Amino acid sequence: GAAPSKATIGAGRTAMMSQTDPNGVKVASMPRYLLHGTTLTMDVIQLLNSQNYITGADATMGERNPVASVGLQSVEEHRLDGLATTAWMLASRSNTVEVAFVGGQSTPTVDRMPAGEIPGITWQISIPFGVAALDFRTMYLNWGA
Repeated sequence: GAAPSKATIGAGRTAMMSQTDPNGVKVASMPRYLLHGTTLTMDVIQLLNSQNYITGADATMGERNPVASVGLQSVEEHRLDGLATTAWMLASRSNTVEVAFVGGQSTPTVDRMPAGEIPGITWQISIPFGVAALDFRTMYLNWGA
């Protein structure tokens, strides 16, 4: 594991693009999102948006930044900091995670209830749903430095 850089993102893209399904057919999952915790936010923003200079060991002053041209979108997720402060992930646009609503109900149920002894109204809002990972080949995890 290492911090996001030209080399590590390149290795992650190669790993995702060379995945095969159980029948040996290439899946070729193109990464679209770079998920990271809050501690990596500034480095990721610089890496994804800098056109000419890459920081880190694999950088040369004035070199074109190939990471900026692959079209990755930064997704900051504070819960990754609890996993590992330097962990980051690549994920494709499709076949990663599916959210399904129980019974096809895609809008929340809103119930108004008396507040009991306290003056006012209590609202209960609920929506039954489930989330499932669809294919592990469409995601790549790097534990970071």
